[in-house]
Amino acid sequence: SFQNIKQQWPIYLATIAAVAVLLLVAAFAAFKINDPDTVHYLANGRQIIQHGFSTACVFSFGSESCSIVYNEWLFHIISYGAYNLGGWAGLGLLQAGLVIGLYALLFIHGFKRSKSILLTSLVLFTTVFVTMERFMLRADLLAMVCFVVVFWCSQYLSDAPHRVWPVVGLLALTRPLWANSHGSFVFGWIIIGAFAAIPVFNLLWNKARSKQTGKFELKSFWLIAVGALALLISAINPYGIQALLWPFRFYFGPEAFHSQLEFASPFAPSDFVRMASNTYFYLVPAAITILLAQFKKVNLAHLLILVPIIYLSLSHVRYIALGAVALSLILPEYLAYTQQWLMQQWANKPKLKATYTLATGLLALLIIIFSMTTARALVTDKFYLSDQRSRQFGFGLSRLSYPVSAVEFIKTNNIAGRGFNDYGSGTYVNWALYPDKQSFIDGHTYTLDSLNYYNAVISGIIPYNDMANKFQLNYFLLNYVNPGSLGLINKLYNDPAWVPVYFDENSVIFLAATKDNLPMIQSLGIDFANDNNFDSTKLTTEYTPRESAEGWANRGTFLSAIGL
Repeated sequence: SFQNIKQQWPIYLATIAAVAVLLLVAAFAAFKINDPDTVHYLANGRQIIQHGFSTACVFSFGSESCSIVYNEWLFHIISYGAYNLGGWAGLGLLQAGLVIGLYALLFIHGFKRSKSILLTSLVLFTTVFVTMERFMLRADLLAMVCFVVVFWCSQYLSDAPHRVWPVVGLLALTRPLWANSHGSFVFGWIIIGAFAAIPVFNLLWNKARSKQTGKFELKSFWLIAVGALALLISAINPYGIQALLWPFRFYFGPEAFHSQLEFASPFAPSDFVRMASNTYFYLVPAAITILLAQFKKVNLAHLLILVPIIYLSLSHVRYIALGAVALSLILPEYLAYTQQWLMQQWANKPKLKATYTLATGLLALLIIIFSMTTARALVTDKFYLSDQRSRQFGFGLSRLSYPVSAVEFIKTNNIAGRGFNDYGSGTYVNWALYPDKQSFIDGHTYTLDSLNYYNAVISGIIPYNDMANKFQLNYFLLNYVNPGSLGLINKLYNDPAWVPVYFDENSVIFLAATKDNLPMIQSLGIDFANDNNFDSTKLTTEYTPRESAEGWANRGTFLSAIGL
């Protein structure tokens, strides 16, 4: 009836807002595979299936005495299986499924804790602009899902557990999945330990104050038992104790291992600030304010979990997504406490209550509008262009993120011998060329010495010809979109000992000017200045309008680097 609609319209709007947020999440999740780690998962997943487990760095020839332990081995196999089932689209569906599943779990948990669709939708609408930083198909995407499940189960056991065994069983399944999929499984210990520690602390505190023997609560027993079980289960993996220690060795290892941009602070000085870092800049102080406002009701376990995660996320941009997930789990409950306090204050003030109802309706409407406009910007790629990201909406492989055509050129023309590649292209070389060819370096299988050697070559400290002689190189495969490669490309272009024979909108191949390569050089050698085997008026491939714009921009970067 009209009267019922008049009374329930805020709830209807809030429900529509929740649907709009989930549609926004789906739009954020649906972009083409574009991360270097993803193709390495495929390469190593295939290697494990065909040859079993090994700590040898089989993919790269530039690393001597290299040994690697893959905490993520299970996700490598999952990714390889998804590719075999559905190709690149199958990987895209896996990526979208993990993202949507993550936010479905966050919504259910937030609603159960807050009893408010609108407050839960508000929190998730805000945090998705942060978590999308790590929506690419990487192992930490599955790890965030595991984080939510472990938090949810631990919270349940910490409250008033009735059906304990199903929850303990779910934890027992999640812990090995997490421990064998990503090194962040350590956070599982923190979550379980935090919820187990608070009842024990309360027991000891009350005993000290009253000098009486306290009663050990059953939930404390379950949480301690689950914590011990989690510790034992986490050690079950093909690599033994090395896999258990690897996350600590990685995090506390040499600074050179943390030279990538993802280890910089999200608030470090930069030429541009992306939406994720900008949103997180305001989200963290807002969350602290909400928790301070309800400090009497704050669960100390929540603080024990939040503090290390927020610390890491403020230090390294790679952890801001995990920080946003943790806040998504916790904030709806404390926003609901704030809402209850306001309603109590306004209980005898009908005008304020009416104003509050109107404000909640307006908030729901704003969430709907902004969710739909942002989703439209994602579908048209306008959001990614404005945020300076290489992502493209849809399913499949992003051709401008990998040296796909360059690798095909190597295969088609049977280019022999070893080749030098840039750091970012190595994983695709591992996937597309191994075992016929190894990469020089990739983002996974290297030592500190080999990484320093690579950086010295790229920066010009070590002459590239010395390196080429040392490793008997026959070609250079370089992604020139990576600014670090441009200096080396300029030197190679001006060195008659190396001739460009392939060029597209992200990669260039220089071939050694040797007698064996002379027929190919005569046929395919490129002279950019005189348009020989190069057409300056059109791109090398038919692209979508979105890709074409990026392709022309990339080409301009290359030509500028070689002085044209």
